[in-house]
Amino acid sequence: MPRSYGDPDRHSLPIHMRAIVAATELAQRLKLAPTMMDVITKQAHDVRQVGHPGWWMTYRINPAVTTSEVKIDSRGGPLRLRIYRPTGVAANAPIVLYIHGGGFMLGGLEACAWICGEIAAQTGAVLASVE
Repeated sequence: MPRSYGDPDRHSLPIHMRAIVAATELAQRLKLAPTMMDVITKQAHDVRQVGHPGWWMTYRINPAVTTSEVKIDSRGGPLRLRIYRPTGVAANAPIVLYIHGGGFMLGGLEACAWICGEIAAQTGAVLASVE
């Protein structure tokens, strides 16, 4: 099983922790437990958008901002980006990358649409929000 970028060096772990890591990896290989990548990438967008929307999610995007969506390839599969572009923005305008909180479990592009639109409109920057 390939190690991810943030995996600890096993030899630096106490023996009981090495046994736990080995047991977890065995369970994942036998499909008895999901990998973290499975948990992150296989959750449907609708599942992450559960619950009652916060007040900021019910506001409309500033009309002085246009939006477009693109998909980019990533190690965990395709990612959606929503681009917020203020009307009349210069070609050399600054770019803001907005990464919402939620640990890939909660939230998404809809949850931060209003605030991203406001940031773009009020700063004059092009904003890219990552799902």
